Amino acid sequence: MVRAAAWIPFINVTIPGMQHHIETIVRKQDGYAGICPCCGNYNIAFKNLLFNLTEPEFRGLINLLADQRMMGDFPTSHGKEILIPTPLSNFFILLTNQEIGQLLEMMNEVRLVVEARRILGLI
Repeated sequence: MVRAAAWIPFINVTIPGMQHHIETIVRKQDGYAGICPCCGNYNIAFKNLLFNLTEPEFRGLINLLADQRMMGDFPTSHGKEILIPTPLSNFFILLTNQEIGQLLEMMNEVRLVVEARRILGLI
């Protein structure tokens, strides 16, 4: 079980077959985003979604969200209107336009911090 308090900068995340020690870079009301110093994977938690992404996957998801590629309108009774397909058959991500903006904002903040750290030679 992963437990995180607002003051804990590192979160141990156990994913079947691997152990990550995630450095949280951005913490928002609906999630957090960070990077594993050991493998460089990005951990993005947003609402009830958790992404563990390599650098290319992370950048690809930013581009997909920013360009709203591969998304379709899917009106529902609870306000979620954007359907995002996944590589899994019959499994989709359903978000509002506002949630897409919040997720994208959080991911861009992480991207900028990581890029700044690379420029400064901290990564």
